[in-house]
Amino acid sequence: MTRIDIPDFRIRPVHVRVAFSAVLDDLPADTKKTCRSWPAADIADRDFRNDTVDAGEVGAGHTVTALYEIKLSDDVQGRIATVYIRYQDPESGDVQEVSREFHRKELAKVFEEASPRFQLSAVVAEYAEILRESFWAQESSLEQVSELAQRVNSLLSGDQDVEEFTGLVVQAGRIASSTADETSIPDRR
Repeated sequence: MTRIDIPDFRIRPVHVRVAFSAVLDDLPADTKKTCRSWPAADIADRDFRNDTVDAGEVGAGHTVTALYEIKLSDDVQGRIATVYIRYQDPESGDVQEVSREFHRKELAKVFEEASPRFQLSAVVAEYAEILRESFWAQESSLEQVSELAQRVNSLLSGDQDVEEFTGLVVQAGRIASSTADETSIPDRR
């Protein structure tokens, strides 16, 4: 996970835009470019520099994580996306814009090589997708998420929030399992 650090927002409007490389447009139809977080703040590309459009606010001391699931073929190289962030400077009131390119070589080859915090963000997002029965979670299960959460919990040992999240995932898995067991019992009337 790569961070783009900007000054304290102090509850100012923030616009974030991810522009995917043209190389992704030429990929097969099964290529995924799926935003896994913060869908309610989605604005049209044409409104990115329109500071009158509300795109959500970030309070002082808060962070925002946007996860995109991208399935790339092995031959895709170079720049895959550019992230643009516009925000209002809390001191001057001027609108600032920063950007950062992301290249294929920066991506972890396998999930377990990514930072533990990135892995946690991805596991939390997948859990949310499962709970809301999202199309994007069709190939996932609470059991898989539970296993991942427990592994990440061991990587981030001592973090009470991670421990609590892991406990919730495990409990949800047990409830789902027991509900499935109850519904599979044949009626013997």
